[in-house]
Amino acid sequence: MNDLKLDDVFIYLIERTQRQMRRYSNAALKQAGIDLNSDQWVILKRISENEALNQREIADLTFKDTAAITRSLDILEERNLVKRQDVPNDRRAYQLVLTPVGEELVAKVTPIAQLVRSQGLQGINEEELRHFKNVLAKIYTNYS
Repeated sequence: MNDLKLDDVFIYLIERTQRQMRRYSNAALKQAGIDLNSDQWVILKRISENEALNQREIADLTFKDTAAITRSLDILEERNLVKRQDVPNDRRAYQLVLTPVGEELVAKVTPIAQLVRSQGLQGINEEELRHFKNVLAKIYTNYS
């Protein structure tokens, strides 16, 4: 069998890069004294970008399963960063919104997130980045 070495498989390289980025992000948050992991940050950021999302919408927008979202939301709600609001005319539904404490945290973490992203893009020019995004979009579409 003539197969690629694992270090040459693009899926492995993407996953390896994502894991390293997550480690770096979590370390940056910890160093800044922020008790938040990168998954929780993504949820807070999505809620800050979209008014009154429900749990399913957050799961879809973050590409996470609803069980993982539920666990993270429980933690974020317990820490008074998000709250669940009832939806008028639908007793079973609720929307998620940031609390004032959550809004402050998003404002505090945003510059750290920007630094983390810039660290990952060091030595990569605009043309390379545009090409990379296009390739990733094509791979995503191929799997869709």
